[in-house]
Amino acid sequence: MQNPIFSRLKLASILVVTTLICLSSIATAQAPLSLKRLKVSLWPEYDQPSLLVMYQGELADNVSLPARIKFQFPSAARLSSTSSINTQGKFEYTKEWNSRQTTNVSTATTQLEYTVYYPRFQFEVYYPIDTSKPERSLSYTITNILPVSDFTVEIQKPLKAKDMKIEPASQSSSGDERGFKYSNYSLGSVKAGSQYTYKISYQKATNVPSVSEQPGVVTTTERHNAWIIVVLFSLIVIAPLVIYFLVASKRTSPQSSGKFPAKSKVRKGKSGAKAKKFCSSCGEILRPGAKFCSACGAKQKS
Repeated sequence: MQNPIFSRLKLASILVVTTLICLSSIATAQAPLSLKRLKVSLWPEYDQPSLLVMYQGELADNVSLPARIKFQFPSAARLSSTSSINTQGKFEYTKEWNSRQTTNVSTATTQLEYTVYYPRFQFEVYYPIDTSKPERSLSYTITNILPVSDFTVEIQKPLKAKDMKIEPASQSSSGDERGFKYSNYSLGSVKAGSQYTYKISYQKATNVPSVSEQPGVVTTTERHNAWIIVVLFSLIVIAPLVIYFLVASKRTSPQSSGKFPAKSKVRKGKSGAKAKKFCSSCGEILRPGAKFCSACGAKQKS
């Protein structure tokens, strides 16, 4: 006959494993990833003597959160930051363990994956520029792993640059209050796997960036993790069940019920030899001829 305590523990273990599997499936299940909009900004020598590339996008309405997004950029680029943008417009930067980079040597590209907790997100990379000469030139390829409904690109002209040329030519131009000028591209709906290459050249006599640091970025200490929710929910649901089974098994055990022989008896086997004697108080086995129990100290009746 199977031990009832073992049966209850086995059942509790099955409940724990089943609940965790179900909750993890719920946490990760979501619609196929697609983007409502994506804007890629190419800013040469903005706050460093390199090309700042900002990918700012928004998930499609049918995508469940949190979502694991994927992007690809040239392997020569260096990832600077990954973030979600909350409902107040603040950047919630991703912890390092929440992002993964995989480099493909044959294609000279890096694939980035990280989890976002709001529909809007932004990540940034820095792409090297040869600034050893006044004549600057670079080429940057944007690869869309995900389909995008509204894809736009902007290229910023450095403040001290001259004779800037871009291929392909821009569709429109604009400026801002800080004196920056932009070349704008509106590409509409694009399919997954689409690529766009931009060649940029200009003259610049100094290596001083346009600004000393990026303005207007606000951080918050708030962090979210789907697994924290899963673990907390598991504890709330499973812990009472485990406690119940443990208490129930304890109630049915002989030691917890206190059911021991009312008095020590001498039992004889078939051979006529004396059997072991037990303490009339706690049930501990007595040494031959002992008048007191070595476990509880109770006096034994002869």
